[in-house]
Amino acid sequence: MQFHIPAGVGEGMQLTVSGKGNTLGRHGGINCDLLVVIQEEKHPELERDGNDPIYNLNISIPDAILSNTTEIPTAEGRAKIK
Repeated sequence: MQFHIPAGVGEGMQLTVSGKGNTLGRHGGINCDLLVVIQEEKHPELERDGNDPIYNLNISIPDAILSNTTEIPTAEGRAKIK
């Protein structure tokens, strides 16, 4: 079975998939709705604040002044920032 999980869903939210649950009745009654409860898998480096990913990065004063490039984790992999 496939169903769409919209962006922004969080821990404990429920999604309803119409007509994909158990059959009501003994002899082929109607299909009930399926409830899907979201359980988030924790990211090893990112935290979540609502819909915002949070990453704490400590940089040196010289790196900040010189706008040096560094890599940070994202949900899709790593990204370089200045």
